[in-house]
Amino acid sequence: MFEAVTSAADLTVMHAFVDREVIRGQSRERLDWLIQQGKVQVIDDADLLNRLVEAGDSEYVACQFYRRVMAACIECVDYPSHLPSPKGIYRSLLIREFETRSELLKELREIENQDLIGCHIGELKSAILIRIFQRIGADHILLFTSNDHAARDMVYRSTDDEIACASVIGSFVLLRDRGVPRVHAEEYLHQLVQGMDARTNRVVYLFEENGRQKHKMSTYQRVFDLIYENQASLLKNGSLFVRK
Repeated sequence: MFEAVTSAADLTVMHAFVDREVIRGQSRERLDWLIQQGKVQVIDDADLLNRLVEAGDSEYVACQFYRRVMAACIECVDYPSHLPSPKGIYRSLLIREFETRSELLKELREIENQDLIGCHIGELKSAILIRIFQRIGADHILLFTSNDHAARDMVYRSTDDEIACASVIGSFVLLRDRGVPRVHAEEYLHQLVQGMDARTNRVVYLFEENGRQKHKMSTYQRVFDLIYENQASLLKNGSLFVRK
């Protein structure tokens, strides 16, 4: 399914922190295979800063841009009160300036050398990656995001609502619109559901076209049926909306 959805892309990348957060099971094995085959390129913060400098920024300007983008992205989401917030986690980085890439990267390593699973750092880093790719001139970006609506909306809003998003189940809209026959797409669906536990496959939310009113659906199969019956499509933030 991944290859079918991304076949038109010139480059498919993910931030190294997202790679770090995928820690076990079939998802880890599949991701390792995609990386080894060169189908996904893992980019870390050093790569991002280097790209800014290669595009013409001085080291100081690149570091300042990274910090500003991080601060702006952090403000785009309400974080769970029981978890450390990125604003607190990255406070030492946000309150000072850095002259060189090595200084900034050293600070990042010291901050991130702890258990940050569940703190939305992968989403934050993905948003920073996108903003940097926008700055260096990427002209068409499609963001593949979590089925978690809150996490997906955070990344969307942090890119100034400019980037089109697609969740895992929403990717079937892309397959439909590219002319992939339903029978072939349904094979991908079955492969996807086989790798899920019952809880993950039990609830999917669809929204009205205005993005507000939501309807709970029971399984991926029911949502898939709506997509291929042209009754559901994608909002720009990656949520699915049901047509009236």
